[in-house]
Amino acid sequence: MTIGSWDPSDKKTPVDDTVDCDLLKRLLAAVNDLPCELADALSSTDLQQTHIIKASPSAWHHAINELSNQELVSLIQFFTLVEMQLPNWTAGAQSPAILINKALRKRGEKLNKETLLWIKKNTDNRFIPNGSPF
Repeated sequence: MTIGSWDPSDKKTPVDDTVDCDLLKRLLAAVNDLPCELADALSSTDLQQTHIIKASPSAWHHAINELSNQELVSLIQFFTLVEMQLPNWTAGAQSPAILINKALRKRGEKLNKETLLWIKKNTDNRFIPNGSPF
């Protein structure tokens, strides 16, 4: 049996822990007219930006801080749809939709019944919009 060794010069590619505000605007534009097919509504470059679903909560809070409540709801809708439509965008319990919904609630806003029903109809991710109950 061999045991791997640590080499300090072996630098792994760092995880991109940023949420590009310009990308968010393009994602918002993609869900402007629901229902939509995100593969058709996004550019091939934007379709490759799956790293944002793994961004830290602090990166998300910074990026969404200046967005309106309606824009936050639209982002929740985007991240609800994207998991169902594009296989590389699956986030499960770490879905940005959960974090965005929490930020919305901190602002004193709750998702309305119509939006909650829409989410339930458009996802099989049991964690969206509220996260894990544990």
